[in-house]
Amino acid sequence: MLFRTPVWKTIKLKSIPYDLIATEKIFEEDQIQPADRILFPSLLLNFIGTGKNYPVVRNGAIALIPDEKVPVKFKLGDREISTEQRVLLVNATSMPGASGSPVFLDPGPRIKQNAYDLAGHKIYLLGVMHGFYPAQPRELLNIETTGTKQMFSENSGIAIVFPSWRIREIMESDAFQKRIKVLEDEIRKTVSPSPSP
Repeated sequence: MLFRTPVWKTIKLKSIPYDLIATEKIFEEDQIQPADRILFPSLLLNFIGTGKNYPVVRNGAIALIPDEKVPVKFKLGDREISTEQRVLLVNATSMPGASGSPVFLDPGPRIKQNAYDLAGHKIYLLGVMHGFYPAQPRELLNIETTGTKQMFSENSGIAIVFPSWRIREIMESDAFQKRIKVLEDEIRKTVSPSPSP
């Protein structure tokens, strides 16, 4: 995996092996299902750290792996995007600072093949945190007007995770591979010494 960042000299990188990015087949074969425990790192917006980031590790459980697409809304600049996508829903509170966090299968004991499996298993990457699934928004009446105005949206305690198999689909796409090739060529040009005349 290759990507650019403006602070590469101060960042320590750890890669996730490609075979740990769970496919739909891995979900099926390894019986990854609702009630399985998950872990994900997150930042606390009130304490990120001044010299370095201090992530906190949060946990939860898979709540639902729906076969059908789920309505998802999010802000992109000033625009609100409404879409329907295959996602995982997890029983975890996603707060600001968690967006984009990798979500892993907890390596602890779990139910597999109708038995309690105490053995260790792979810590698969299950997806990337998007945010919380909103509860029914409350509407408050402004006394100065006759209409209602939505003031806030409650956190339902269910978080939305973009599934790992979509990450693999993107990484295996022709457009992605073409872009990676362009970036590799640019990097080679900057690190390779120029041929002497």
